[in-house]
Amino acid sequence: MENIYTDDNEQYQSILESYISLPINSDEYTQKLHTNLIEIKEKINVDGIQMIFVAHRYEQTVFIFSLYLFTITLDLMTSAFILLSRSTLGQIFHSRIFLKNPIINVMFGIIITTILQSSSTVTSIIASMVDSGIVDDVRSVIPMIMGTSITNTLVAFSQIGNRNEFSRSFSSGILMDVFNYLTTLILLPIEIFIDPITTMSDIFHRGGYLARVSGAIAAMIPEKQGINIQLFKVITKPLTKLIIQINETIITSNKTQQTIGKIYCYNETIKCKYLFRSMIEKFGDNIVGIILFICSLIILTGILLFMVKLLKSIIIGIIDDTLKKILHIQSHGWKECLLGYVFIIVGIIGAILVQSSSVFCSILTPLVGLQVLSLERNYELTIGANIGTTITACFASLTQTGLFFRQSMQIALTHFLFNLSGCILWYILPYFHRIPIYLSRQIGYIVS
Repeated sequence: MENIYTDDNEQYQSILESYISLPINSDEYTQKLHTNLIEIKEKINVDGIQMIFVAHRYEQTVFIFSLYLFTITLDLMTSAFILLSRSTLGQIFHSRIFLKNPIINVMFGIIITTILQSSSTVTSIIASMVDSGIVDDVRSVIPMIMGTSITNTLVAFSQIGNRNEFSRSFSSGILMDVFNYLTTLILLPIEIFIDPITTMSDIFHRGGYLARVSGAIAAMIPEKQGINIQLFKVITKPLTKLIIQINETIITSNKTQQTIGKIYCYNETIKCKYLFRSMIEKFGDNIVGIILFICSLIILTGILLFMVKLLKSIIIGIIDDTLKKILHIQSHGWKECLLGYVFIIVGIIGAILVQSSSVFCSILTPLVGLQVLSLERNYELTIGANIGTTITACFASLTQTGLFFRQSMQIALTHFLFNLSGCILWYILPYFHRIPIYLSRQIGYIVS
């Protein structure tokens, strides 16, 4: 950045600074940046990435803060539906009727994950049910785990104003769903109809492919609880706890007299301090859940629209070309194959750090709409995010305590194996990766 501050380049530095004073999304800003940015770059003699850090440093900060608010809002929406679970989810959990039919089981997983917008949350709830003994047969909830992997198109609607952008964004948003539907179509019949080749007495080795493999792995894990790896949640949890606190032990219990929203903390002796506590005491879980859902939905929609506009502002000019070069890297032969796996690893790491594949993929969806990220590269990142979020669920299952610790761990491992198997089926096997991409692109075209 030394060249920017030399005497010869002071006038160009002042031109760059003038962009910051203009409204981010104004026509004047966009036109001025398009007209002069390339010329300024040549005269200052710095690369595109350095220039963007100068001209867009405020926008980058705002985008990171928006992403932070986006994550918090997703947490609040999840909490809202958990508060409403007493009249809906809770009744279904305790009835066990849906556990008898694998097809209903899958649909239940899809519906609940669509509502909560977090497969990790649903998987953690299922693990808690198993750990508490409400569900005593792990095999009965494996189809539900498959269903939790299906859903993720909400963000695409933030670009509905532009048909081409919406088509690409919807293809990106539906890509994870198509991948998981195809995987479910293959693995669900195997899980239902194929009996074990060898009869084994241990509960962990009964059932189909997923039940047997996950059970075998879970059986080797020592029963050590109390490990809690939160990563990105450490940043968001303090703020969400100031707004709402959930008593997770009530969700899967039969204590209908108590509210799901926490009232007492510190060994049930002192009332908790958070925004909605008094409202929960006065009006109950359902009213607060409805209010929290409406507020979080409005905020979430606003943040999504703002983030898309902000991304447009940031990527115009040089960064557009730079990102295209990075994200559209093309190689041949074994180098292209290796590069694909690198993007999958990036997706895994990203989902683990953010602790939500929904948040990670929501960042990618508008980038595909703006043609900064290709659908093929997005597919690799999405596969990685799918696997990464299941690793998060495995970490969460390590916090479980009780007689059914290994069974709850098996639930998390089932989710992991499901997505890993999908990666093998629809990416590693030659030519099969084209099927989900083709279907997603066609669906996006039809919907738009």
